[in-house]
Amino acid sequence: MKDTGRSNASQTKTAAVVEDDEDLIFIYSRILKDQGYDSVFVARSGEEIVHWISTDMESPDVVIMDYRLPKINGLDAAREVVRHSPETKIIMATAHDEIKAEAESLGFSFLRKPFSMKTLASEMRQSTRAGRLKTAAARPATQEHLGHASKVTLVIPLGNQP
Repeated sequence: MKDTGRSNASQTKTAAVVEDDEDLIFIYSRILKDQGYDSVFVARSGEEIVHWISTDMESPDVVIMDYRLPKINGLDAAREVVRHSPETKIIMATAHDEIKAEAESLGFSFLRKPFSMKTLASEMRQSTRAGRLKTAAARPATQEHLGHASKVTLVIPLGNQP
């Protein structure tokens, strides 16, 4: 299990896009940047994201993952991602409805392609907000943990809400 390595002074937001379609990589990366993510890692295979997550010092806050990928499918890659980085939120973005129940049973969000970019932005906010609430609820209510939960709350922008 990997620590995100983020301190209160460093509130950078990191995301990953795991997709083999260049047009979708461009679109997803653009939306992530528009949502305030400072860094977007792009992987074109399940194997590439697993390698990055298992060897890099920083874990992404959110991963947008296709299902049909070279070498390792998206579900298997997502399982490995959360094994190394349990707080990373996974959004499965695929045209394969047959994996929806399994993806959701693993705690991943599911978006069926095609979907609007507004839908993706909304799902990113919802999935990261829900993850923050689960993470905060699982921690004991000590000052140290409340401080950490506050830090996590600041990680994802909630749009134009105050």
